[in-house]
Amino acid sequence: MEREAPYKITKSNALIEACYSLSLEEERLLLAALIQVDSRTKFPDKITIDAQYFADLFNLDMKTSYRHLEAGCELYEQDFVVKDYNNGSPRICHHRWLQKVWPHEDERKVDLYFSEGIKPYLSNLQGEFTSYHPMYITELNSSYAIRIYELLVQYKQLNMQRVMSVNDLKEKLNLGTQYPMFADFSEQILQPAVESINATSDILVTWEPVKIGNTIERVKFNYKLKRILTLD
Repeated sequence: MEREAPYKITKSNALIEACYSLSLEEERLLLAALIQVDSRTKFPDKITIDAQYFADLFNLDMKTSYRHLEAGCELYEQDFVVKDYNNGSPRICHHRWLQKVWPHEDERKVDLYFSEGIKPYLSNLQGEFTSYHPMYITELNSSYAIRIYELLVQYKQLNMQRVMSVNDLKEKLNLGTQYPMFADFSEQILQPAVESINATSDILVTWEPVKIGNTIERVKFNYKLKRILTLD
């Protein structure tokens, strides 16, 4: 499949900070589409993903690729939430990712038509955005690993460190009231995600809980680059 757009993924920082939860298949479909978007220009009207391209990108066999491609089409049912601070106090805005999905089963491909609400976060970006090479996330084994990776690399030009409140991190991962005990959150979400990031991405991450009194209130992430790939 031919791609004229730069081979990288670029999102506005507001989208990276948004609240949403996708399946791994939905997240991968989104990423496969965004590779084809040049964030400096107008967003394309339609993006086509075929099973061969999807298989090559995520190292899948063709049967698995098309099955995951079909599952990823559930992205149509999902939304994301951003906080707009332009007028002082935050306003909560809900947006759909897609306005239409058109599968072509006989050709093993899918046409994606993104919603108007998402486009300002992905195209004509002039500042406050994050770019990374897709090779660093294609082997991450959960959507949580992908989200945490993005939340960290957003800060890689600063001090390679990020401190987040537990509540804020859980909100961005759209976990709601799940995992009220930090030990469960750590065991089920945080540590597996960090292990996946360390195993397959371009960064090495360590983290530690930060207590206020006897309660774990924050998570402190430190990370460093394994290698550098210039995004021209």
